[in-house]
Amino acid sequence: MSTCSHLGSLCGTNIDHDRLNFSAAKSNLVYLDKVFSYNKGESCPLLLDLNTCPHDYTVRLTANDPDGCCNNCNVDCSSTFTVTNAVVLVEQLALHCNINPNQVTVNGIPVDSISTQNGQYVASTANLISRVQHCACIENGLPTKTFFLASHIGPWMIRFRIILEGVVSTGGKSCCFRAEFVNKNGTFVALPKNSTSDFAIPKLSLPCSINQVAPEIRFQFGAAARILNPILTVQNSRSDDECTAVSSNLVLSGTMVINPTIAVEVVRKSLFCVTACEAMIPCDGTQEALDSANDEEDDCDPFADDCACGTSRGTADRGCGCGNAVGGVNTGCGCDDRCDCNNSCGCGNSNCGCNNGCGCGNSNCGCNNGCGCGSSNCDFGCGCSGNIARVLTGTHTCNSCINL
Repeated sequence: MSTCSHLGSLCGTNIDHDRLNFSAAKSNLVYLDKVFSYNKGESCPLLLDLNTCPHDYTVRLTANDPDGCCNNCNVDCSSTFTVTNAVVLVEQLALHCNINPNQVTVNGIPVDSISTQNGQYVASTANLISRVQHCACIENGLPTKTFFLASHIGPWMIRFRIILEGVVSTGGKSCCFRAEFVNKNGTFVALPKNSTSDFAIPKLSLPCSINQVAPEIRFQFGAAARILNPILTVQNSRSDDECTAVSSNLVLSGTMVINPTIAVEVVRKSLFCVTACEAMIPCDGTQEALDSANDEEDDCDPFADDCACGTSRGTADRGCGCGNAVGGVNTGCGCDDRCDCNNSCGCGNSNCGCNNGCGCGNSNCGCNNGCGCGSSNCDFGCGCSGNIARVLTGTHTCNSCINL
């Protein structure tokens, strides 16, 4: 099996190229989620007294002699551990219960409602927005900066991974060790019930509503953590007090310091004019849709592009694609190589540099071949065939274009 196909079977995106045809690039009206505010904040630290019961954690312990050549250090209940490095990786910080809208305010006014979507909390603002907007911001088409507060959030529960490294003295010798503690079966550890958090974003930007579409406040929680004074011991595992040497009897105790964090963003659907190539997906119930559904795609290069403009069955069906330079100008028309006069371009089916004005909306740029001008009067520079340039005379006419 080749490297490409083997890597492609394990990694990369999974796109059935043969089922997707794309048009040449053109301008379309598209609704997109525009981000008006993207902020992060943190709350005061929370403390958790940790004592890992062997039944609740999966423990992996390795102990080697200092040169690391072999695993011949027997760890038992008489071993003494000295921790030199401790890392806590927080996998998830979650809430025991839902958040009430009164707990989330903007300029002291509660949000309309709170729901969850794709792991985020979503606060609606349809009724709130008119009460916090500044007239000066609205008149100038700008969002209003507000004070966001999420208060009394909790109680929390946490899932984490702890990695400890250091030296263990056992059997009259010193060995290097690495111990890893993971919550068994994805379970959570509950923080004390009185452990709640407050989060503030002083300047959260909120835009106005448009056509009854109000912005949404989306937020999610995370945490950073560390452990203070970690102590490792090996417990006896049998009723006869036999001092065994299995990692499942390794117990960690210490104080975990947890810093809850919040990521907040304000998003509103906004209408954009976007130049892009549209996927030409057949209508349901057609023969073309049936034929497309029966196509198969083999794993190939995982680094290959997922799509290309102006394609048919995943292959360019014109002499040119889009997004490359034509005549030395990046007009969105052309292939990997420059487009010559007799080749067909993916720009409204015009010919490149043949008085049809490729990249000019099928108009004549007035520069002998009119390639990649950007307008019919060369207002934005000619760059035709790589030997015409615009001179900044202020007139912005074709008389401004000279041979280099």
